[in-house]
Amino acid sequence: MSYPQPPWQTYGFGVMCPYLVQVRDLDLPPGFEPVAIAGRTLGMFGYIEYRPPSPLVYGELLWMPATVRVRRSDGRRVRGHFVSRMYVDHEDSLAAGRELWHLPKSLARFDRRERGVDVEADDGTRLSFDFDGVGPALHLRSRVSTLQPAGNGVVRFSAGFSGIMRPARTRVTRFESPHPGWAAFESARRALGLGVWLERFESTMLAPETSDQSTCRAPTTNLPLQCPNAPLSPASSRASKRRSARASAGPGWDGRAPMSSCAS
Repeated sequence: MSYPQPPWQTYGFGVMCPYLVQVRDLDLPPGFEPVAIAGRTLGMFGYIEYRPPSPLVYGELLWMPATVRVRRSDGRRVRGHFVSRMYVDHEDSLAAGRELWHLPKSLARFDRRERGVDVEADDGTRLSFDFDGVGPALHLRSRVSTLQPAGNGVVRFSAGFSGIMRPARTRVTRFESPHPGWAAFESARRALGLGVWLERFESTMLAPETSDQSTCRAPTTNLPLQCPNAPLSPASSRASKRRSARASAGPGWDGRAPMSSCAS
């Protein structure tokens, strides 16, 4: 297998769908802190087709359950999406994703339909994703980044992209998976009524940025990162006491029912 060295200039089509994910359902690597409000973080589910003249031509489906931040050894915090599952139908893309950007790629078969795609992955995941572009189109320019663990460090993938964007009606009509990387998807909820349809996009995938993580420890709650022996601020101390009380009450301490499944 062979793949070009980054940066990659890619072209294609994609559909992205934002989700609100409960922090308590996340299983993040050590040192990865969810960026959350009211116990929920922003996740993204999407399907992308990289088309000619991209250096590799392939399909991709991804699940990013959380927006996270990580403190580097120099004290600076970096932010990005954490990818828990990613599927491609090209072995060179599989190798590049794993070796360059430490992305959890697996092989899958994509059966493209006029208004959707059916996915069957090697890890046993089966799903159907329906989508259709609606409404007016406008030109979009933005950037995206991911953060993945790599030994005692973190690898950052960054890409700038531009293209024609319009709203999209989206729906996951079938979903089953034994893989733990999808655990948070079961209880997630759509953040918006519509997804994002991106056509004729151009993207520059930059070379990976690798840095060491701080010895600071990220909690599993919404607390800021705390270093060993570092005193809590008065506000953080009060928040910690509140969270301890909630944790002792167990799930559902606030009396609200769990969020319903977002698989439709």
